[in-house]
Amino acid sequence: MLFVDDENLRIGLERADDLFRLHRMSEFAEAQAIATAVFANFGVDEPKRERLVEALVEMVPSTGDALVHGLMASAMCAGVLVGLMIADAAAPAGSDTVPDCPPADL
Repeated sequence: MLFVDDENLRIGLERADDLFRLHRMSEFAEAQAIATAVFANFGVDEPKRERLVEALVEMVPSTGDALVHGLMASAMCAGVLVGLMIADAAAPAGSDTVPDCPPADL
C-alpha cells in the first residue's frame, strides 16, 4: 500500500508545478516531447498513453461540444500525471517503481 503523507504530497505537487511551468514556457513540439518523456519515465510508452487517452475520453461526460470534450480529457490526462508524480514522491526510497496493486495481505 502506498501512503502519501503531507511531505510526499508537497514534493509531488512541487514537481508537477515545475513540470507544468516548463510545459507552458516551451514551444508546442518541445512541450509534446517533454510530456512524452515524462510519461515514458513512468513506464507509459506511446501505445499505453494512447490507450490512457482513449479511456479518459470515454469517461468524459458527453457535452456535444468537441472542444469542451477535448479540454476535459486533456485536463484528466494532466491529473493522471500529477497523481503519478505524487505517487513517485511517496514511493519508498530506493524504489524504482510505483506500486500497481494492493499488498497481498489486504
